[in-house]
Amino acid sequence: MSDVLVDTSAWIEFFRDSHSKYGAAVDLLLGEERVCTTPLVMVEVVSGARNRSEFERLRRDFLALPQVDFPQTAWMDMLESRWRLKRQGITGISIPDLIVAYAAITHRKAILTRDHDFRRMQAILGLSLVEF
Repeated sequence: MSDVLVDTSAWIEFFRDSHSKYGAAVDLLLGEERVCTTPLVMVEVVSGARNRSEFERLRRDFLALPQVDFPQTAWMDMLESRWRLKRQGITGISIPDLIVAYAAITHRKAILTRDHDFRRMQAILGLSLVEF
């Protein structure tokens, strides 16, 4: 069961050093078939390929993962949440991070990320983050 949405930052660490803390976590979750992705994360990661063969391999690998998407109905919830975050002094949260957060919330997935912005949003949005 794919219960963990791996964020771009964790994928980058995995590809840079699969023996690092996050690299090993992604590797373990992949082996347990617990990883899912979003089209947004796929675009962010695959578009960073260094050459055509790496691009094709990454695209194929990401397309093989279960996909969860940002639901169109969540735009108004995201609008409200971004406003609430700002009122709490949590600024600088990117729209792509909010989209990943809402994809995870909607599909009840935990997020594996190195990006501290998700921790800043966690309590207000009710995000589940993978801790290890």
